[in-house]
Amino acid sequence: MTFACPTCKQHFYSWKRVLRVSAVTPARCPVCGGLAGPSWWKVVIFIPVLLLVMAGLIVTLLWRTWVPVTAALAAACAIGILQFRYVPLAAMTAREVFLHRVSLVVLLVGLAGWVTYELSTKTV
Repeated sequence: MTFACPTCKQHFYSWKRVLRVSAVTPARCPVCGGLAGPSWWKVVIFIPVLLLVMAGLIVTLLWRTWVPVTAALAAACAIGILQFRYVPLAAMTAREVFLHRVSLVVLLVGLAGWVTYELSTKTV
């Protein structure tokens, strides 16, 4: 199974490469040199899947049975497979990749600062 480049529409990307594609590390087409990243639809689909899994976990804790979380995880896997198969890659620009990388660095620095602050103010 191969996936098409969103710029030149030729099928070059293997499923292994598509699994590694992110907004920070897009795939570059060997023919046209265009960047291919995940579509925003993947984010839109991920939010309800995350809510589904969290709801399954909460219901599992309330009912004290594994059935709800198992069903939620099975549904999440099915949705993930369908998303992988039917949501195409999107064309990206170098500017978008740069902004995603800067955002990631800012997020990681902020998270490290917050953890450092919490650990330094913790009273034992």
